[in-house]
Amino acid sequence: MKKIIVFIFLLNLVFGFANLCFANNNYNELTTEQLYNLLENTDYVIIDVRSKLEYLCGCIKNAISTPQRRSDFSKIPKNKKIIFYCANIRCNDAKNSAKSAIAQGFENVYVYSGGYEEWLEKKMPITKIIDTSKIDKTEIISVKSGDLEKNKNDYIILDFLNDEKYGKIKDAIIIEFNNLDELKKKIKKLKKTKKKILAYHLTENLSKLSAEVLISTNLLPKKEIYYLESGLLAWLATGRKTEQ
Repeated sequence: MKKIIVFIFLLNLVFGFANLCFANNNYNELTTEQLYNLLENTDYVIIDVRSKLEYLCGCIKNAISTPQRRSDFSKIPKNKKIIFYCANIRCNDAKNSAKSAIAQGFENVYVYSGGYEEWLEKKMPITKIIDTSKIDKTEIISVKSGDLEKNKNDYIILDFLNDEKYGKIKDAIIIEFNNLDELKKKIKKLKKTKKKILAYHLTENLSKLSAEVLISTNLLPKKEIYYLESGLLAWLATGRKTEQ
């Protein structure tokens, strides 16, 4: 009898904990087809929580950009239904943003877990503000962290990450922009430099994408653009420091 009572107690404990977890999430998940059917519904706001760079290079149609690390939804009316998505099903940024929105008072919160990757695979409508598909990618050259450190004076270093959490490589120029025009204004200032131009972001893929964006603007005199191999994460992992 005691064993049965203990078993029932443990069972209630497990289900109680599970219910608490679901209650804390308090958001619904959408399939690709469900999100597609909501694209033109003005009751919903679709939010891309990836980096601004990724968003400008391709996003779900009608999405706005609010990177997860900022998570400020104060400009969105509380009566709106909001849908979050990030890169792919392995990314937790959309879920974290959804939890943040719920904490800020939003009641109708959704997550598209498949992310931009699944949206592309299913050939759903997208918007590209910056198109890097037609550039010559042989003009993009990777540089290892050690080589950059040794020959740092040979480069103009551009930080496309702009995240206080990670800091920036010493003397790097922060490239922060909300649209293509802002980006072009910043790049025009580099036209007369005789140094090599190197871009970096958090990861290798994003660092390479940063270099592709630079080439796509057609504003730089240099044919080759460099990027930090494995991104800032590798720089930090090898014990190299950054500054605020």
